[in-house]
Amino acid sequence: GDRDGLLNIAEFTDGVVIMGNESVEVREMSGIGGGRGVFARRDIRVGEVVLEEVPLVRALPTHQKSEEGRVRATDEPLHMQLTRRVLQDPRRDLLLQQMEVLYPRTVDLHQRVHDDMDLEVYKRAKRHHADFVDKLVDQQQTTSAQPPLGEEEVLAVLLKVCFNAFQGGIYVKKGMFNHSCRPNCETFGAGERPGRNA
Repeated sequence: GDRDGLLNIAEFTDGVVIMGNESVEVREMSGIGGGRGVFARRDIRVGEVVLEEVPLVRALPTHQKSEEGRVRATDEPLHMQLTRRVLQDPRRDLLLQQMEVLYPRTVDLHQRVHDDMDLEVYKRAKRHHADFVDKLVDQQQTTSAQPPLGEEEVLAVLLKVCFNAFQGGIYVKKGMFNHSCRPNCETFGAGERPGRNA
């Protein structure tokens, strides 16, 4: 169900995600991928699984059946839906704690200092997502039992989701992998891995 993510809480050492197997590790690196990436610790065989992870938060299906049985597409963008689900979840603070290591990592939201995002990129993102942030702040006021987060905090969560949501969910460990236009590994959703029975 939607609460499965907490069964797979990521572990950290000095702010670095522990991947949970001997084949890969997260290492700090400068100038690329939010300052860190996943590296092989040994030769990895073709077809070997290096990570299996349950999403911290799952996206709702993009097509839902109405009471009349008709299928309709949801019009809410994935990043908006996932951010809203984090902000409205009763475990919000635990989810945010897990997401702290995701890009962009923040040093201090109250001082608006981002340690791994260029200031101009941040300003552009703030302008680009202003309407989404306003809507999320408003929804949070009316639907959450927790104290609402301010605009800067909501923007920080939204940016983490924009940069780290994969295949319909937020994955902390998967978020440590850097993008490549020529990848040397593949990612599969539940039941999608070739040659494996569901």
